[in-house]
Amino acid sequence: MTEAYEKILLIDVGGTSIKAAIFSRDSKLQQEYKKLPNPSLGTPATLLKTKSELVKDFSYDMVAAGFAECVKNDIIKIVPDLRTDG
Repeated sequence: MTEAYEKILLIDVGGTSIKAAIFSRDSKLQQEYKKLPNPSLGTPATLLKTKSELVKDFSYDMVAAGFAECVKNDIIKIVPDLRTDG
């Protein structure tokens, strides 16, 4: 990571909401978090639309995201809050 990355957008995709905040490289909160309801059992497109709405007012250099999943043999098998059938 170079010095150019000063504002890191952290996204947490949870079961009931999606949260986002800006942190510095040294883990200090730079901008208070925002959250929106998670489109329960939404499609990947629905999740991306919600994420885009959530972060539209943030300015950032890098993104880190986390979400609950089931991993088997280093492969994501199940994402509980995401439909894959359409």
